Amino acid sequence: MIETSQTIPELVSWAKEREFSLNLPTERLVFLLAIAIYNNERLDGEMLEADLVDIFRHTTSAFDQSTDAIATRANNAINELVKQRFLNRFSSEFTEGLSIYRLTPLGVGVSDYYIRQREFSALRLSVQLSIVADEIQRASDAAEEATAKGENEHFWRRNVFAPLKYSVAEIFDSIDLSQRVMDENQQSIKEEIANLLTKDWQAAISSCERLLDETSGNLRELQDTLNAAGDKLQAQLLRIQDCVIGHDE
Repeated sequence: MIETSQTIPELVSWAKEREFSLNLPTERLVFLLAIAIYNNERLDGEMLEADLVDIFRHTTSAFDQSTDAIATRANNAINELVKQRFLNRFSSEFTEGLSIYRLTPLGVGVSDYYIRQREFSALRLSVQLSIVADEIQRASDAAEEATAKGENEHFWRRNVFAPLKYSVAEIFDSIDLSQRVMDENQQSIKEEIANLLTKDWQAAISSCERLLDETSGNLRELQDTLNAAGDKLQAQLLRIQDCVIGHDE
């Protein structure tokens, strides 16, 4: 169970009273992602409504939607993001009637979650696995300490169970999602090769060789990274397992 100072009924009542809700169809999510990317280029993290309208116009074109009444539709989209707490709106101290927008922690979190899935690499995988190794190392050290000192269940849950369930599981979920993105990239490469084969054969063969070399190189690098970390992670997990068996006995 999640440890919290509030009961489930209290949290339900709190969320209901404030009418919290999240609704992000693809067009709105893309708009939010575009805002986040634009925001990363700004030092102050502040955006004007005109900036957001321009971003909305750009994302709308990607969906082949009409540009009629673009300002009104952009304003509606902005208001939806503000209402759902993805954006905060402030009044400008210098220009009356001018609003300034900032991404909220929720907006940053959601956009970062999706954007990070497009940035999968051997380096990122190595960093993630390093974090996992550190978490498991701490958990295995805590398990051995708990066994040696006869610590209670609270110690086990806080120092062994919690890191494995939350930190480690979350990172592995992220790795899994990233690999799904790689699978999508693999499919797009297959389609590109198929398209090439319908064209000039000489150029197609050369392009296919390049694509296959790049793909196999990336996969080999990722596999080497996983193999290097796998044995170490398994050894730490076996330490924890031995401690758990000893604790149960």
